[in-house]
Amino acid sequence: MGCKRPGFHNTYLATFNRDNVRLVTEPIDKITGSGVATSDGESHDVDVLILATGFKVMDVDALTFDIVGSGGQSLSEFWKQHRMQAYEGVSVPGFANFFSVMGPYGYVGSSYFAMIEAQTRHLVRCIEQADRRTARRVEVRQEANDRYFA
Repeated sequence: MGCKRPGFHNTYLATFNRDNVRLVTEPIDKITGSGVATSDGESHDVDVLILATGFKVMDVDALTFDIVGSGGQSLSEFWKQHRMQAYEGVSVPGFANFFSVMGPYGYVGSSYFAMIEAQTRHLVRCIEQADRRTARRVEVRQEANDRYFA
């Protein structure tokens, strides 16, 4: 309970007791094709990488790493050119397999917890649908994003 934002869900901490879950606290050296290499020289294969970038949510340059889309454009450059935007606060056109939680225009004045849970359910549905279709990419269409942003 000593953290800034305690987890109120009763299954969160139990996740770390699963055989397929490890908490690694070593600093990340680099992201590889199959996972993460940490500063201690270890390689960790991952299926999903979650990046918690902090509280500078309205600063385009707050990202401490480059996120590059399928067209070679960085996310920070996209946001500088088109304002910060994300389809329902979750997906950005041109950035396949990139999902954010509580991203730009994702908060509607409700409970943060309810929004995070709703957006996470959406992410899971997208990933499950991609898995059913054996798709390797999930990306919001530009037209859908434009309608939402308008």
